[in-house]
Amino acid sequence: MYYSVAQLWKIFGKDESIYRIFNALILFIGLFCLFKTLVLLIKDVFWSMVGAAILFTSPVLAFYGNNFLMDTTAFSCSLIACYFTSKFAFQKKNQHLIFALVFFTIAGLLKISSLFIYFALIGCLILAKLNFIKNTFSKNEFLKIVSGIILSFLTIIVWYIYARYYNENNLQYIFLLGVLPIWELNYEGILEIAKKLYNNILPQVFNTWLLWIFLLIQLILLLSFHKLNKFYACLMSLLSIGVLFFILLFYQVFDVHDYYLTNA
Repeated sequence: MYYSVAQLWKIFGKDESIYRIFNALILFIGLFCLFKTLVLLIKDVFWSMVGAAILFTSPVLAFYGNNFLMDTTAFSCSLIACYFTSKFAFQKKNQHLIFALVFFTIAGLLKISSLFIYFALIGCLILAKLNFIKNTFSKNEFLKIVSGIILSFLTIIVWYIYARYYNENNLQYIFLLGVLPIWELNYEGILEIAKKLYNNILPQVFNTWLLWIFLLIQLILLLSFHKLNKFYACLMSLLSIGVLFFILLFYQVFDVHDYYLTNA
């Protein structure tokens, strides 16, 4: 991404606004793909627009989407990948699978935390294979998906191995390539960050009352688990578990680093 902006600077001159426009454009493409995904899933243009618009009301997303960090860019790539995943699920065209895997891979290369939905979809794929939820893929399609996922993860793993090696030998751990888990803190430290997370960080993700509404809706859906479409119910549950684990693994940063919650 930085290299791409550098090439634009060669053409238009060195101007930070070019990078901001570049990053914001990717975000808007991601939001548009979210809208298109919702249209495919719920068949309602109005509520699909509302869903994408509500996401853009997030202060964190709006601020960093016009900024220099890769968090919103990675998140946007995941949204694009979700659109092509939905297209593949309905139409079973190979090009949609390829685009989905490519954009999920790019998202993971930029920020591993952007792969919540990727991991959740893989979990649903496993559950479909175990006949816990409806399997709409043939044996050949399933093999294509698994092969693509393996190649995707090998690419991401190799990149992070190289990044760790480069960081250790050149930058002396300037960049975080590990975790900062909750269990390394004492009780006072956990409580202090919990206060800052609730009072300062979460309101930067969404308005507090909106967060409480989201939580209430999710609790109602979980209590109605047996009535829901099994795929959506499992996807929601796996995503919730993933976000919880993410917060526990990076708990120490939530005293100030609001952008960590971009993908959560």
